[in-house]
Amino acid sequence: MARRSGRLGACSSEGKVIRKASFLTVFALGSGVFAQTPPLVNIGLYPTAVTDSFEVRASIDAVLDPQGLLNGTFTIRWDAAAGGTVPLSSLAADCNRYILTDNVDGVVVDGAFAYYTFNLVAIQALSPTCPLTTTPEPIAGFRMTGFTGCTSVNVVNDAFTAANNKDYFISIGGVERTGAIVSAAVTAGTIPAPDPGTFPSLCTDMQPFQLAGTPAGGVWSGTGVAGSGPYTFDPAVGTQTLTYTVTTNGCSNSAQVVVQVDIASLWYADLDLDGLGDPNSGVLACIQPSGFVADMSDACPLLFGTVGDPCDDGDPCTVNDVIDGACGCAGTFEDGDNDGICDASDDCPSVAGQQGDSCDDGDPLTVGDVIDANCTCAGTLPDDCLGVPGGPALPGTPCDDNDPLTGDDTWSAICQCEGLLIDCNGDAGGAAFIDGCGVCAGGNTGVVPDPDGDGDGVLDCDDNCAALANADQADGDGDGVGDPCDNCPFDANPLQEDVDGDGVGDVCDPIITGMSGQGPQRVGMSPNPTDGLVRLDDLPAEASRVVVYAASGAVVFDGQAVAQLDLSHLPPAVYRLRITDREGATLFSAPLLVH
Repeated sequence: MARRSGRLGACSSEGKVIRKASFLTVFALGSGVFAQTPPLVNIGLYPTAVTDSFEVRASIDAVLDPQGLLNGTFTIRWDAAAGGTVPLSSLAADCNRYILTDNVDGVVVDGAFAYYTFNLVAIQALSPTCPLTTTPEPIAGFRMTGFTGCTSVNVVNDAFTAANNKDYFISIGGVERTGAIVSAAVTAGTIPAPDPGTFPSLCTDMQPFQLAGTPAGGVWSGTGVAGSGPYTFDPAVGTQTLTYTVTTNGCSNSAQVVVQVDIASLWYADLDLDGLGDPNSGVLACIQPSGFVADMSDACPLLFGTVGDPCDDGDPCTVNDVIDGACGCAGTFEDGDNDGICDASDDCPSVAGQQGDSCDDGDPLTVGDVIDANCTCAGTLPDDCLGVPGGPALPGTPCDDNDPLTGDDTWSAICQCEGLLIDCNGDAGGAAFIDGCGVCAGGNTGVVPDPDGDGDGVLDCDDNCAALANADQADGDGDGVGDPCDNCPFDANPLQEDVDGDGVGDVCDPIITGMSGQGPQRVGMSPNPTDGLVRLDDLPAEASRVVVYAASGAVVFDGQAVAQLDLSHLPPAVYRLRITDREGATLFSAPLLVH
Protein backbone atom coordinates (compact mmCIF):
# COMPACT_ATOMS: atom_id res chain seq x y z
CA MET A 1 0.00 0.00 0.00
CA ALA A 2 1.52 3.31 -1.16
CA ARG A 3 2.06 6.22 1.29
CA ARG A 4 1.37 9.83 0.43
CA SER A 5 1.09 13.08 2.32
CA GLY A 6 -2.50 13.50 3.42
CA ARG A 7 -5.24 11.43 4.92
CA LEU A 8 -6.40 7.99 3.91
CA GLY A 9 -8.78 7.93 0.97
CA ALA A 10 -12.15 6.18 1.28
CA CYS A 11 -12.78 3.47 -1.28
CA SER A 12 -15.97 1.98 -2.73
CA SER A 13 -16.69 -1.74 -2.70
CA GLU A 14 -15.19 -1.94 -6.20
CA GLY A 15 -11.98 -0.35 -5.02
CA LYS A 16 -12.64 2.99 -6.74
CA VAL A 17 -11.51 6.14 -4.99
CA ILE A 18 -14.48 8.22 -3.90
CA ARG A 19 -12.37 11.03 -2.36
CA LYS A 20 -10.50 13.59 -4.43
CA ALA A 21 -7.40 12.23 -6.11
CA SER A 22 -4.97 14.24 -3.95
CA PHE A 23 -5.81 12.02 -0.97
CA LEU A 24 -3.94 8.79 -0.24
CA THR A 25 -5.81 6.01 -2.00
CA VAL A 26 -6.49 2.90 0.10
CA PHE A 27 -8.38 0.02 -1.33
CA ALA A 28 -10.41 -2.00 1.08
CA LEU A 29 -9.40 -5.57 1.63
CA GLY A 30 -13.11 -6.29 1.94
CA SER A 31 -15.93 -3.83 2.33
CA GLY A 32 -19.00 -4.27 4.45
CA VAL A 33 -22.51 -4.31 3.23
CA PHE A 34 -24.52 -1.97 5.45
CA ALA A 35 -28.19 -2.26 6.02
CA GLN A 36 -28.08 1.39 7.07
CA THR A 37 -25.65 4.30 7.01
CA PRO A 38 -22.66 3.54 9.33
CA PRO A 39 -22.48 5.72 12.44
CA LEU A 40 -20.14 8.69 12.82
CA VAL A 41 -16.76 7.96 14.47
CA ASN A 42 -15.40 10.31 17.12
CA ILE A 43 -11.71 10.36 18.05
CA GLY A 44 -9.72 11.56 21.05
CA LEU A 45 -6.22 11.54 22.57
CA TYR A 46 -5.75 10.21 26.13
CA PRO A 47 -2.70 9.88 28.44
CA THR A 48 -1.48 6.50 29.74
CA ALA A 49 0.36 5.50 32.88
CA VAL A 50 3.66 5.75 30.98
CA THR A 51 5.14 9.25 30.76
CA ASP A 52 4.61 10.91 27.32
CA SER A 53 2.77 7.84 25.98
CA PHE A 54 -0.76 8.27 24.63
CA GLU A 55 -3.76 6.26 23.44
CA VAL A 56 -5.99 7.13 20.49
CA ARG A 57 -9.56 6.18 21.38
CA ALA A 58 -12.58 6.04 19.05
CA SER A 59 -16.30 5.86 19.69
CA ILE A 60 -19.43 5.80 17.51
CA ASP A 61 -22.76 7.55 17.91
CA ALA A 62 -24.84 4.39 17.14
CA VAL A 63 -24.49 0.61 17.00
CA LEU A 64 -22.43 -0.52 13.96
CA ASP A 65 -23.87 -3.62 12.24
CA PRO A 66 -22.12 -5.15 10.37
CA GLN A 67 -18.55 -3.98 11.07
CA GLY A 68 -16.37 -2.98 8.09
CA LEU A 69 -12.87 -1.81 7.24
CA LEU A 70 -11.74 1.23 9.24
CA ASN A 71 -9.29 3.75 7.62
CA GLY A 72 -8.43 7.25 8.68
CA THR A 73 -6.10 10.21 9.15
CA PHE A 74 -5.54 12.49 12.16
CA THR A 75 -2.96 15.11 13.18
CA ILE A 76 -1.56 16.05 16.59
CA ARG A 77 -0.24 19.50 17.48
CA TRP A 78 2.06 20.84 20.27
CA ASP A 79 4.27 23.86 21.06
CA ALA A 80 7.32 23.83 18.77
CA ALA A 81 9.46 25.52 21.47
CA ALA A 82 9.21 22.35 23.60
CA GLY A 83 10.96 20.23 20.92
CA GLY A 84 9.87 16.61 20.71
CA THR A 85 9.18 13.96 18.07
CA VAL A 86 7.29 10.68 17.58
CA PRO A 87 9.54 7.58 17.17
CA LEU A 88 8.15 5.33 14.44
CA SER A 89 8.94 2.34 16.61
CA SER A 90 6.40 3.51 19.17
CA LEU A 91 3.41 3.42 16.80
CA ALA A 92 0.95 0.61 17.55
CA ALA A 93 -2.64 -0.31 16.69
CA ASP A 94 -5.18 -2.35 18.63
CA CYS A 95 -6.86 -5.72 17.82
CA ASN A 96 -4.53 -6.40 14.84
CA ARG A 97 -7.26 -4.88 12.63
CA TYR A 98 -5.26 -1.87 11.44
CA ILE A 99 -1.76 -0.45 11.14
CA LEU A 100 -0.82 2.96 12.58
CA THR A 101 1.72 4.73 10.32
CA ASP A 102 3.02 8.22 9.80
CA ASN A 103 2.45 10.12 6.57
CA VAL A 104 6.23 10.35 5.84
CA ASP A 105 6.36 14.10 6.60
CA GLY A 106 7.51 13.47 10.16
CA VAL A 107 7.42 16.48 12.47
CA VAL A 108 6.38 19.64 10.63
CA VAL A 109 6.89 23.01 12.30
CA ASP A 110 4.51 25.78 11.29
CA GLY A 111 4.88 29.01 13.22
CA ALA A 112 4.69 28.35 16.97
CA PHE A 113 3.38 24.81 16.57
CA ALA A 114 4.75 21.40 15.62
CA TYR A 115 2.52 18.87 13.80
CA TYR A 116 2.63 15.12 13.24
CA THR A 117 0.11 13.30 11.02
CA PHE A 118 -0.89 9.62 11.43
CA ASN A 119 -2.59 7.24 9.00
CA LEU A 120 -4.75 4.44 10.34
CA VAL A 121 -4.78 1.66 7.68
CA ALA A 122 -7.24 -1.27 7.91
CA ILE A 123 -5.93 -4.81 7.40
CA GLN A 124 -9.02 -6.65 8.59
CA ALA A 125 -12.61 -5.72 8.99
CA LEU A 126 -13.92 -4.81 12.41
CA SER A 127 -15.80 -7.60 14.16
CA PRO A 128 -17.76 -8.22 17.37
CA THR A 129 -14.48 -9.30 19.01
CA CYS A 130 -12.88 -5.97 18.15
CA PRO A 131 -15.77 -3.53 17.72
CA LEU A 132 -16.34 0.18 17.92
CA THR A 133 -18.86 1.14 20.61
CA THR A 134 -20.45 4.28 21.99
CA THR A 135 -17.77 4.24 24.71
CA PRO A 136 -14.27 5.49 23.64
CA GLU A 137 -12.14 2.36 23.00
CA PRO A 138 -8.36 2.27 22.31
CA ILE A 139 -7.58 1.81 18.60
CA ALA A 140 -3.92 2.95 18.49
CA GLY A 141 -1.10 4.35 20.55
CA PHE A 142 2.27 6.14 20.29
CA ARG A 143 5.03 7.68 22.42
CA MET A 144 6.72 11.09 22.18
CA THR A 145 10.37 11.79 23.03
CA GLY A 146 13.00 14.51 22.81
CA PHE A 147 11.18 17.23 24.69
CA THR A 148 13.18 20.13 26.13
CA GLY A 149 10.16 21.78 27.74
CA CYS A 150 6.54 21.23 28.67
CA THR A 151 3.64 21.46 26.25
CA SER A 152 0.05 20.41 25.65
CA VAL A 153 -0.72 17.90 22.88
CA ASN A 154 -4.05 17.25 21.15
CA VAL A 155 -5.66 16.01 17.95
CA VAL A 156 -6.55 19.16 15.97
CA ASN A 157 -8.22 20.51 12.88
CA ASP A 158 -6.83 23.99 12.30
CA ALA A 159 -5.72 26.28 9.48
CA PHE A 160 -2.51 24.28 8.95
CA THR A 161 -4.23 20.88 8.75
CA ALA A 162 -6.92 22.27 6.50
CA ALA A 163 -4.38 23.86 4.14
CA ASN A 164 -2.29 20.69 4.00
CA ASN A 165 -5.11 18.16 3.68
CA LYS A 166 -4.37 16.77 7.18
CA ASP A 167 -7.70 17.29 8.94
CA TYR A 168 -9.22 14.41 10.90
CA PHE A 169 -10.92 11.99 8.47
CA ILE A 170 -12.23 8.45 8.86
CA SER A 171 -14.19 5.94 6.77
CA ILE A 172 -15.92 2.64 7.48
CA GLY A 173 -16.26 0.17 4.64
CA GLY A 174 -15.42 2.93 2.15
CA VAL A 175 -18.03 5.38 3.49
CA GLU A 176 -16.72 8.60 5.12
CA ARG A 177 -17.99 8.72 8.73
CA THR A 178 -15.84 11.49 10.23
CA GLY A 179 -17.20 12.50 13.64
CA ALA A 180 -15.83 14.91 16.26
CA ILE A 181 -12.52 15.34 18.10
CA VAL A 182 -13.75 14.75 21.65
CA SER A 183 -10.71 14.93 23.96
CA ALA A 184 -9.09 17.86 25.74
CA ALA A 185 -5.37 18.58 25.47
CA VAL A 186 -2.93 16.28 27.29
CA THR A 187 0.43 17.22 28.75
CA ALA A 188 3.82 16.07 27.49
CA GLY A 189 7.46 16.88 28.12
CA THR A 190 9.22 18.09 31.22
CA ILE A 191 10.38 21.23 32.89
CA PRO A 192 13.78 21.67 34.57
CA ALA A 193 14.04 20.60 38.19
CA PRO A 194 13.58 23.60 40.50
CA ASP A 195 16.25 24.77 42.92
CA PRO A 196 15.04 24.69 46.53
CA GLY A 197 18.13 26.62 47.60
CA THR A 198 20.30 26.11 50.66
CA PHE A 199 19.60 26.81 54.32
CA PRO A 200 21.78 28.34 57.02
CA SER A 201 22.45 26.69 60.35
CA LEU A 202 19.08 26.44 62.09
CA CYS A 203 17.99 25.81 65.66
CA THR A 204 14.67 24.64 67.07
CA ASP A 205 14.40 27.86 69.11
CA MET A 206 14.19 30.02 65.99
CA GLN A 207 11.00 31.63 64.70
CA PRO A 208 9.34 30.34 61.48
CA PHE A 209 10.93 31.86 58.37
CA GLN A 210 9.83 32.28 54.77
CA LEU A 211 10.83 29.66 52.19
CA ALA A 212 12.00 30.60 48.70
CA GLY A 213 12.83 28.46 45.66
CA THR A 214 13.86 29.04 42.06
CA PRO A 215 11.85 29.61 39.97
CA ALA A 216 9.42 31.40 42.25
CA GLY A 217 5.77 30.47 42.54
CA GLY A 218 6.23 26.80 43.42
CA VAL A 219 4.65 24.77 46.22
CA TRP A 220 6.54 23.72 49.36
CA SER A 221 5.50 20.61 51.29
CA GLY A 222 6.77 18.64 54.26
CA THR A 223 6.56 18.59 58.04
CA GLY A 224 6.79 22.08 59.49
CA VAL A 225 5.67 23.84 56.30
CA ALA A 226 2.74 26.25 56.63
CA GLY A 227 0.90 28.63 54.33
CA SER A 228 -0.27 28.57 50.74
CA GLY A 229 2.16 31.09 49.28
CA PRO A 230 4.26 32.51 50.70
CA TYR A 231 5.28 29.39 52.64
CA THR A 232 7.08 29.26 55.99
CA PHE A 233 9.04 26.58 57.83
CA ASP A 234 9.01 26.21 61.62
CA PRO A 235 12.42 24.98 62.89
CA ALA A 236 10.69 23.77 66.06
CA VAL A 237 9.85 20.49 64.26
CA GLY A 238 13.56 19.61 63.88
CA THR A 239 15.44 18.29 60.86
CA GLN A 240 13.12 17.62 57.91
CA THR A 241 13.20 16.78 54.21
CA LEU A 242 11.20 19.40 52.31
CA THR A 243 9.94 19.20 48.73
CA TYR A 244 9.70 22.14 46.31
CA THR A 245 7.39 21.53 43.32
CA VAL A 246 7.02 23.81 40.30
CA THR A 247 4.24 23.38 37.70
CA THR A 248 4.39 25.03 34.25
CA ASN A 249 1.89 24.43 31.44
CA GLY A 250 0.61 21.36 33.27
CA CYS A 251 4.12 19.84 33.77
CA SER A 252 5.48 19.47 37.27
CA ASN A 253 8.96 18.83 38.62
CA SER A 254 10.19 18.64 42.18
CA ALA A 255 13.39 18.85 44.16
CA GLN A 256 14.05 17.96 47.76
CA VAL A 257 16.30 19.54 50.32
CA VAL A 258 17.22 18.36 53.81
CA VAL A 259 16.81 21.19 56.30
CA GLN A 260 19.22 20.46 59.13
CA VAL A 261 17.93 21.82 62.44
CA ASP A 262 19.93 21.54 65.62
CA ILE A 263 17.96 20.78 68.78
CA ALA A 264 18.11 23.65 71.26
CA SER A 265 19.32 22.97 74.79
CA LEU A 266 18.25 24.69 77.99
CA TRP A 267 20.79 27.12 79.43
CA TYR A 268 20.51 28.88 82.79
CA ALA A 269 21.75 32.32 83.86
CA ASP A 270 24.79 32.31 86.18
CA LEU A 271 24.56 35.84 87.57
CA ASP A 272 26.79 35.16 90.58
CA LEU A 273 29.45 33.39 88.44
CA ASP A 274 29.56 30.35 90.71
CA GLY A 275 29.11 27.88 87.84
CA LEU A 276 25.56 27.09 88.94
CA GLY A 277 22.53 28.28 86.94
CA ASP A 278 19.28 29.85 88.12
CA PRO A 279 16.58 27.15 87.54
CA ASN A 280 14.00 29.89 86.84
CA SER A 281 15.98 31.54 84.03
CA GLY A 282 16.12 28.78 81.41
CA VAL A 283 16.45 29.78 77.74
CA LEU A 284 16.53 27.53 74.69
CA ALA A 285 19.56 27.92 72.43
CA CYS A 286 21.74 25.73 70.26
CA ILE A 287 24.87 27.70 71.25
CA GLN A 288 25.67 28.43 74.90
CA PRO A 289 24.77 32.11 75.53
CA SER A 290 27.29 34.27 77.35
CA GLY A 291 26.69 34.21 81.10
CA PHE A 292 24.66 30.98 80.94
CA VAL A 293 25.54 27.43 82.05
CA ALA A 294 23.96 24.00 81.59
CA ASP A 295 23.67 23.47 85.37
CA MET A 296 20.34 24.48 86.96
CA SER A 297 21.00 23.71 90.63
CA ASP A 298 21.63 27.24 91.98
CA ALA A 299 19.06 27.81 94.71
CA CYS A 300 20.65 31.22 95.39
CA PRO A 301 21.25 32.76 91.96
CA LEU A 302 22.44 36.11 93.35
CA LEU A 303 24.83 34.68 95.94
CA PHE A 304 28.04 32.81 95.15
CA GLY A 305 27.40 29.22 96.09
CA THR A 306 24.15 27.51 97.01
CA VAL A 307 22.20 26.45 100.10
CA GLY A 308 24.45 24.67 102.59
CA ASP A 309 27.75 26.01 101.24
CA PRO A 310 30.21 27.67 103.72
CA CYS A 311 30.31 31.48 103.73
CA ASP A 312 31.27 34.43 105.94
CA ASP A 313 28.51 36.60 107.34
CA GLY A 314 31.03 39.17 108.66
CA ASP A 315 29.75 38.81 112.20
CA PRO A 316 32.47 37.89 114.79
CA CYS A 317 29.73 36.66 117.12
CA THR A 318 28.76 33.73 114.83
CA VAL A 319 30.42 30.43 113.95
CA ASN A 320 29.81 27.77 111.26
CA ASP A 321 28.49 30.32 108.77
CA VAL A 322 26.57 28.70 105.82
CA ILE A 323 24.15 29.84 103.11
CA ASP A 324 20.64 29.28 104.45
CA GLY A 325 17.33 28.52 102.72
CA ALA A 326 16.60 32.23 102.30
CA CYS A 327 19.90 32.63 100.41
CA GLY A 328 21.46 34.59 103.24
CA CYS A 329 24.83 33.89 104.85
CA ALA A 330 24.21 33.14 108.51
CA GLY A 331 26.11 31.48 111.32
CA THR A 332 25.29 30.18 114.78
CA PHE A 333 25.29 32.88 117.46
CA GLU A 334 27.84 31.81 120.09
CA ASP A 335 26.62 32.78 123.57
CA GLY A 336 27.74 30.28 126.20
CA ASP A 337 25.89 31.96 129.09
CA ASN A 338 22.77 32.75 127.01
CA ASP A 339 22.78 36.38 128.13
CA GLY A 340 22.32 37.76 124.62
CA ILE A 341 25.90 38.94 124.42
CA CYS A 342 28.14 36.87 122.19
CA ASP A 343 31.15 35.30 123.81
CA ALA A 344 33.49 37.43 121.65
CA SER A 345 32.10 40.61 123.30
CA ASP A 346 31.18 39.27 126.76
CA ASP A 347 33.57 40.14 129.64
CA CYS A 348 31.89 37.39 131.68
CA PRO A 349 31.15 34.66 129.08
CA SER A 350 30.25 32.08 131.70
CA VAL A 351 27.78 34.32 133.59
CA ALA A 352 24.67 35.83 132.10
CA GLY A 353 25.36 39.55 131.71
CA GLN A 354 28.48 41.63 132.03
CA GLN A 355 30.38 43.21 134.89
CA GLY A 356 28.16 45.81 136.61
CA ASP A 357 24.96 44.29 135.27
CA SER A 358 22.09 43.51 137.63
CA CYS A 359 21.76 39.91 138.55
CA ASP A 360 20.21 37.66 141.18
CA ASP A 361 22.50 36.13 143.74
CA GLY A 362 19.74 33.79 144.85
CA ASP A 363 19.53 35.39 148.27
CA PRO A 364 16.09 36.93 148.86
CA LEU A 365 17.45 39.03 151.66
CA THR A 366 19.85 40.99 149.41
CA VAL A 367 19.26 43.86 147.06
CA GLY A 368 21.33 45.65 144.46
CA ASP A 369 22.76 42.38 143.16
CA VAL A 370 25.36 43.03 140.43
CA ILE A 371 28.07 41.10 138.65
CA ASP A 372 31.41 42.11 140.15
CA ALA A 373 34.93 42.16 138.64
CA ASN A 374 35.29 38.45 139.42
CA CYS A 375 32.17 37.71 137.36
CA THR A 376 30.30 36.84 140.59
CA CYS A 377 26.72 37.96 141.35
CA ALA A 378 26.54 39.63 144.84
CA GLY A 379 24.07 41.99 146.64
CA THR A 380 23.44 43.73 149.95
CA LEU A 381 20.68 43.37 152.58
CA PRO A 382 18.03 46.20 152.10
CA ASP A 383 15.11 47.67 154.03
CA ASP A 384 11.75 46.29 152.80
CA CYS A 385 8.99 48.47 151.35
CA LEU A 386 7.72 49.18 154.89
CA GLY A 387 11.15 50.38 156.01
CA VAL A 388 11.94 47.21 157.93
CA PRO A 389 15.55 46.07 157.37
CA GLY A 390 15.38 42.61 155.84
CA GLY A 391 11.59 42.74 156.13
CA PRO A 392 9.25 40.64 153.96
CA ALA A 393 7.54 43.56 152.20
CA LEU A 394 9.72 43.33 149.15
CA PRO A 395 8.88 44.21 145.51
CA GLY A 396 6.75 41.51 143.97
CA THR A 397 5.29 40.31 147.25
CA PRO A 398 1.50 40.59 147.98
CA CYS A 399 0.02 43.71 149.50
CA ASP A 400 -3.37 45.43 149.67
CA ASP A 401 -3.94 48.72 147.88
CA ASN A 402 -7.43 49.01 149.49
CA ASP A 403 -9.06 49.50 146.07
CA PRO A 404 -12.09 47.17 145.61
CA LEU A 405 -11.82 47.53 141.84
CA THR A 406 -8.36 45.89 141.69
CA GLY A 407 -6.96 42.47 142.50
CA ASP A 408 -3.61 40.61 142.69
CA ASP A 409 -2.08 43.61 144.52
CA THR A 410 1.77 43.47 144.82
CA TRP A 411 4.64 45.75 145.84
CA SER A 412 6.15 47.42 142.77
CA ALA A 413 9.84 47.97 142.14
CA ILE A 414 9.51 51.43 143.74
CA CYS A 415 7.65 49.95 146.72
CA GLN A 416 4.18 51.07 145.73
CA CYS A 417 1.31 48.65 146.38
CA GLU A 418 -0.49 48.30 143.05
CA GLY A 419 -3.24 46.01 141.83
CA LEU A 420 -4.73 45.02 138.44
CA LEU A 421 -8.20 46.24 137.41
CA ILE A 422 -10.87 43.54 137.65
CA ASP A 423 -12.78 43.09 134.34
CA CYS A 424 -16.52 42.37 133.89
CA ASN A 425 -15.75 38.63 134.15
CA GLY A 426 -14.14 39.09 137.62
CA ASP A 427 -10.60 38.48 136.36
CA ALA A 428 -7.87 40.75 137.71
CA GLY A 429 -6.05 42.21 134.74
CA GLY A 430 -8.57 40.48 132.43
CA ALA A 431 -9.48 41.76 128.94
CA ALA A 432 -13.26 41.16 129.07
CA PHE A 433 -15.51 44.17 128.41
CA ILE A 434 -19.13 45.13 127.80
CA ASP A 435 -19.55 45.07 124.00
CA GLY A 436 -21.97 46.97 121.75
CA CYS A 437 -24.72 44.46 122.54
CA GLY A 438 -24.34 45.03 126.31
CA VAL A 439 -22.74 41.60 126.84
CA CYS A 440 -19.57 40.85 128.83
CA ALA A 441 -17.38 39.46 126.06
CA GLY A 442 -13.74 38.87 125.20
CA GLY A 443 -11.05 38.00 127.72
CA ASN A 444 -11.70 34.65 129.37
CA THR A 445 -15.48 34.76 128.77
CA GLY A 446 -15.38 32.66 125.63
CA VAL A 447 -17.86 35.12 124.11
CA VAL A 448 -16.99 36.86 120.84
CA PRO A 449 -17.58 40.59 121.23
CA ASP A 450 -19.75 42.58 118.81
CA PRO A 451 -20.80 39.53 116.67
CA ASP A 452 -21.83 40.14 113.02
CA GLY A 453 -22.40 36.64 111.63
CA ASP A 454 -23.46 37.72 108.14
CA GLY A 455 -20.78 40.42 107.82
CA ASP A 456 -23.17 43.15 106.76
CA GLY A 457 -21.90 45.73 109.29
CA VAL A 458 -24.93 45.36 111.57
CA LEU A 459 -24.38 43.62 114.93
CA ASP A 460 -26.34 40.40 115.37
CA CYS A 461 -28.17 41.84 118.35
CA ASP A 462 -29.45 44.69 116.16
CA ASP A 463 -29.72 42.74 112.85
CA ASN A 464 -33.28 41.94 111.69
CA CYS A 465 -31.78 39.17 109.51
CA ALA A 466 -28.65 37.94 111.23
CA ALA A 467 -28.23 34.89 108.97
CA LEU A 468 -28.11 36.80 105.64
CA ALA A 469 -26.28 40.03 104.82
CA ASN A 470 -28.70 42.98 104.58
CA ALA A 471 -26.86 46.18 105.41
CA ASP A 472 -29.94 48.23 104.52
CA GLN A 473 -32.09 46.28 107.10
CA ALA A 474 -34.96 46.37 104.62
CA ASP A 475 -38.26 45.07 106.15
CA GLY A 476 -40.98 45.65 103.59
CA ASP A 477 -43.84 44.32 105.71
CA GLY A 478 -42.58 45.87 108.98
CA ASP A 479 -42.82 42.62 110.98
CA GLY A 480 -39.31 42.93 112.44
CA VAL A 481 -37.89 40.20 110.18
CA GLY A 482 -35.54 41.46 107.43
CA ASP A 483 -36.69 40.76 103.88
CA PRO A 484 -33.89 38.24 103.05
CA CYS A 485 -34.88 36.13 106.06
CA ASP A 486 -38.64 36.71 105.86
CA ASN A 487 -40.63 33.67 104.54
CA CYS A 488 -43.37 36.11 103.55
CA PRO A 489 -41.83 39.56 102.91
CA PHE A 490 -45.10 40.87 101.52
CA ASP A 491 -47.27 40.37 104.65
CA ALA A 492 -46.34 40.86 108.31
CA ASN A 493 -45.72 37.57 110.14
CA PRO A 494 -43.28 38.20 113.00
CA LEU A 495 -43.51 34.56 114.18
CA GLN A 496 -42.71 33.24 110.66
CA GLU A 497 -45.35 30.48 110.90
CA ASP A 498 -45.04 27.84 108.13
CA VAL A 499 -47.38 24.94 108.96
CA ASP A 500 -46.79 23.03 105.72
CA GLY A 501 -43.01 23.53 105.89
CA ASP A 502 -42.78 24.63 102.24
CA GLY A 503 -40.55 27.63 102.99
CA VAL A 504 -43.38 30.09 102.37
CA GLY A 505 -45.02 31.64 105.42
CA ASP A 506 -48.62 30.68 106.15
CA VAL A 507 -49.88 34.21 105.51
CA CYS A 508 -48.20 34.15 102.10
CA ASP A 509 -49.27 30.67 100.89
CA PRO A 510 -50.80 30.86 97.40
CA ILE A 511 -53.97 32.92 97.28
CA ILE A 512 -56.49 33.40 94.47
CA THR A 513 -57.04 36.95 93.22
CA GLY A 514 -58.71 38.47 90.22
CA MET A 515 -61.99 37.64 88.52
CA SER A 516 -62.98 36.63 85.03
CA GLY A 517 -66.24 35.93 83.35
CA GLN A 518 -66.23 32.52 85.06
CA GLY A 519 -65.34 33.72 88.57
CA PRO A 520 -62.07 33.44 90.58
CA GLN A 521 -59.08 32.09 88.71
CA ARG A 522 -57.09 29.16 90.13
CA VAL A 523 -53.77 28.45 88.49
CA GLY A 524 -51.54 25.49 89.28
CA MET A 525 -47.95 26.70 89.95
CA SER A 526 -45.31 23.98 90.42
CA PRO A 527 -42.84 23.24 91.72
CA ASN A 528 -42.91 25.77 94.51
CA PRO A 529 -40.23 26.10 95.87
CA THR A 530 -38.35 25.86 92.52
CA ASP A 531 -34.78 25.81 91.22
CA GLY A 532 -35.80 28.03 88.29
CA LEU A 533 -38.28 26.22 86.00
CA VAL A 534 -41.96 26.89 86.92
CA ARG A 535 -44.99 25.25 85.27
CA LEU A 536 -48.30 27.10 85.17
CA ASP A 537 -51.33 24.85 84.73
CA ASP A 538 -54.90 25.89 83.91
CA LEU A 539 -53.93 29.35 82.66
CA PRO A 540 -57.10 31.44 82.04
CA ALA A 541 -57.81 32.11 78.37
CA GLU A 542 -57.56 35.86 78.99
CA ALA A 543 -54.09 35.54 80.65
CA SER A 544 -51.63 37.89 78.84
CA ARG A 545 -48.56 38.66 80.99
CA VAL A 546 -46.63 37.10 83.89
CA VAL A 547 -44.84 39.59 86.16
CA VAL A 548 -42.52 38.56 89.03
CA TYR A 549 -41.75 41.04 91.85
CA ALA A 550 -38.91 41.04 94.41
CA ALA A 551 -39.65 41.83 98.04
CA SER A 552 -38.61 45.42 97.33
CA GLY A 553 -41.38 45.69 94.74
CA ALA A 554 -38.92 45.74 91.83
CA VAL A 555 -40.00 43.85 88.68
CA VAL A 556 -37.49 41.07 88.08
CA PHE A 557 -39.37 39.29 85.28
CA ASP A 558 -42.01 40.42 82.79
CA GLY A 559 -43.01 38.08 79.94
CA GLN A 560 -45.87 36.50 78.06
CA ALA A 561 -48.16 34.14 79.95
CA VAL A 562 -46.95 30.70 78.86
CA ALA A 563 -47.20 27.24 80.42
CA GLN A 564 -43.53 27.10 81.47
CA LEU A 565 -41.27 29.89 82.77
CA ASP A 566 -37.48 29.86 83.18
CA LEU A 567 -36.60 31.89 86.29
CA SER A 568 -33.19 30.27 86.84
CA HIS A 569 -31.54 33.71 86.54
CA LEU A 570 -33.17 34.88 89.80
CA PRO A 571 -31.16 34.68 93.06
CA PRO A 572 -32.65 32.61 95.93
CA ALA A 573 -35.44 34.59 97.62
CA VAL A 574 -39.22 34.80 98.04
CA TYR A 575 -40.94 36.55 95.10
CA ARG A 576 -44.54 37.30 94.13
CA LEU A 577 -45.81 35.99 90.77
CA ARG A 578 -48.71 37.88 89.19
CA ILE A 579 -50.75 36.96 86.08
CA THR A 580 -52.64 39.77 84.31
CA ASP A 581 -55.00 40.15 81.35
CA ARG A 582 -54.42 42.51 78.43
CA GLU A 583 -55.78 45.47 80.43
CA GLY A 584 -53.35 44.74 83.31
CA ALA A 585 -56.01 43.42 85.66
CA THR A 586 -54.75 40.78 88.08
CA LEU A 587 -56.03 37.28 87.38
CA PHE A 588 -53.79 35.40 89.81
CA SER A 589 -51.18 36.32 92.45
CA ALA A 590 -49.13 34.06 94.69
CA PRO A 591 -45.71 33.90 96.40
CA LEU A 592 -42.91 31.90 94.73
CA LEU A 593 -39.82 30.61 96.56
CA VAL A 594 -36.65 30.27 94.45
CA HIS A 595 -33.97 28.13 96.07
